[in-house]
Amino acid sequence: MRKLVIKNWIIIFVLLAVCCAAIMGLYYIAFNHEIKFDFKSKRTEINNKEYKMEIEIPVYTSNKMNKEVDILVDSKKKAFSQNANERMNLMKMSYSYTIYNDTIYSFHYKSLYYEDETVVNQEDNFKYYDSKKNVELKIDDLVERNDEYYSKLKYVVSKQKLDVEILDQYYDYIIFSEDKIYLIIPNEGRYINVPIEYVELKKFLNSDYFSIEGEYEAPPVEEVIEEPKKEETKKTETKKTETKTETKKETPKPKEELKSDNDGSQDKIVPVVRDAAYFEGKKLIAFTFDDGPAGANTTKLLDALKARNYRATFFMVGNRVKKQSALVLRMKNEGHSIGQHSYSHANLKKLSQSDPNKAKNEIYLANDAIKEIIGENPRYIRPPYGAYNSDVLSYADMVFVNWSIDPLDWKYRNADTVYKNIISKAYDGAIVLVHDIHPTSVDGAIRAMDYLAKQGYAIVSLDEMIQLRGVTPQTHHLYNSFKK
Repeated sequence: MRKLVIKNWIIIFVLLAVCCAAIMGLYYIAFNHEIKFDFKSKRTEINNKEYKMEIEIPVYTSNKMNKEVDILVDSKKKAFSQNANERMNLMKMSYSYTIYNDTIYSFHYKSLYYEDETVVNQEDNFKYYDSKKNVELKIDDLVERNDEYYSKLKYVVSKQKLDVEILDQYYDYIIFSEDKIYLIIPNEGRYINVPIEYVELKKFLNSDYFSIEGEYEAPPVEEVIEEPKKEETKKTETKKTETKTETKKETPKPKEELKSDNDGSQDKIVPVVRDAAYFEGKKLIAFTFDDGPAGANTTKLLDALKARNYRATFFMVGNRVKKQSALVLRMKNEGHSIGQHSYSHANLKKLSQSDPNKAKNEIYLANDAIKEIIGENPRYIRPPYGAYNSDVLSYADMVFVNWSIDPLDWKYRNADTVYKNIISKAYDGAIVLVHDIHPTSVDGAIRAMDYLAKQGYAIVSLDEMIQLRGVTPQTHHLYNSFKK
């Protein structure tokens, strides 16, 4: 009897233990967010023959959060592995974070894509967490975003006087610290943190997370203040004058006026043309610059060309032109020839063999990006890596142009070497390949141009070269030089 009682108690104890474990498991599932929020860094490297990835991410105590990060990372890895090529062969993904009031964690995931050790693209993703509830938040849980909110952000940023083009998408790149909101402005592989006081955005912040003293101030509305003054002036004029003023407002803008994405100004496209007398008795050489526009490097180059009355040709990558639209407009206006270099610097020959539609899109998208800025498709195309076949030549009614002098500027990264490699091979009708994404290439090319000008060369654009040589360039045909 006693043994039976003990046995029953053991069974009861085991059942109680199982029930407790089940209850704890259910509690864990239902209230997983109450587990203490924490994370550690995890770093991995992926190497193969075609590309390399360096990835550093946080690993959280919450499996749900980890799954969300894994989805983000997997999407980056998949996209990069599909687009990697001989030169764009490195992706670096890392993160940083800030904390507000020991509760809100803002994580900034940064993905940088390298081409020959130079950043050619960057992508930014942001995630937010409530560390007390151990749950992921959306930015809309923290901030009420509307037109007035963005207007306020733009006003605050405008006071910073940053020498950087601020794209609308950047106003979503937000992290929170103890007393400020920071906008993260990507700029050629670097990041500018623009601080904004909480009180300036008090009106838009969720009171569940933010308790802020001070009064919200709306951005000034200068245009609204100025408008009545114009109307008062009109009242003092005669009816005829009022009629004329209204007629002027309704007059459409000339077709040649385009809006610059860089500063909102109206820029007339009126290219400068050189007098034919400039070329009399001179040998011709065409300098062509690939992979840009490249911000300060391209600006320095354009300044030098303008000061010396030289002309060049720019083969630009489509996914870079929108951010540098002011430079593209300047190239056109200052008489340089415009060419494209595919949309993402893809190997068109390889793509034509694996996916012809992708190869065609690389050309069409680049044309569209440039046309949006200068109002017309570029005349010239240079296939990345100089790689082409008959299929690639058939994809576009354009003039294909490679080169006859390659100073290997991307390899040596030395201005003296670039300079020597150009002048030692120069000849009448040559086409020189240089990359304005490298400062050493720009410096070496400028020195070479100056030397060759003293030797009786005219530094010309492709448009000028073709005209002066009396050539009628054929579309679907590739040219390496215009030697007599």
